[in-house]
Amino acid sequence: MIPRLLPANTTNFNTAGISLTDAISCKVTEERNGVFTLEMVVATTTPYFDQIKEGMLIVAKPNHTQGLQAFEICKVTRPILQRVTIYANHISYKQSFIPVEPFSCTGITATLQGLVSHSLETNPFTFTTTITNTTSTYNQIAPASLRSRLGGTEGSVLDVFGG
Repeated sequence: MIPRLLPANTTNFNTAGISLTDAISCKVTEERNGVFTLEMVVATTTPYFDQIKEGMLIVAKPNHTQGLQAFEICKVTRPILQRVTIYANHISYKQSFIPVEPFSCTGITATLQGLVSHSLETNPFTFTTTITNTTSTYNQIAPASLRSRLGGTEGSVLDVFGG
C-alpha cells in the first residue's frame, strides 16, 4: 500500500489524497500499549513537497494485516542533502488534548456516549464496541483527557469493562 497525504481535517481516510509513490522510506512503529508513529523520508524535489506541513495526515497500512491508519504530521525536519524526515503520530493521540468533565453512568454504551457528550472541546471521535456489559458502573471523579479515560489509568473504560 502506498501512503497518501490528506488534508488536516479529513475524516474519510479512503479519499484519494496525494499518493506518496516516491517516498524514500516509510516506517510505522507500533508497540503494544505504547507508541504508534510513522517516520517517512522524502526528497525536497518531489512535486508534492510544498504540501507537506505539520497537521496534515498521512494514511498508511502499518503492517500486512491491519487496515488503513491515519497519522498526523507533527514534525518535518530541515532539508539535508535534499531530503527531509517526516514524523507523524497516530490520529488517536489527538484524544490526549480533549478534556472530559466528571460523570458517572452504568453500562458500556452509556459510558462511551458520555465520553463524547462530556467532552469539553470539540470531539471528532465516535466509539463502537462489541462488549455487551450493561451492569458495570463507570465513575469519573475529576477532569481528565479522553485518551486516559479510554485506557491506561485506574477506573478507565478498559479497567472497568475490559477489552
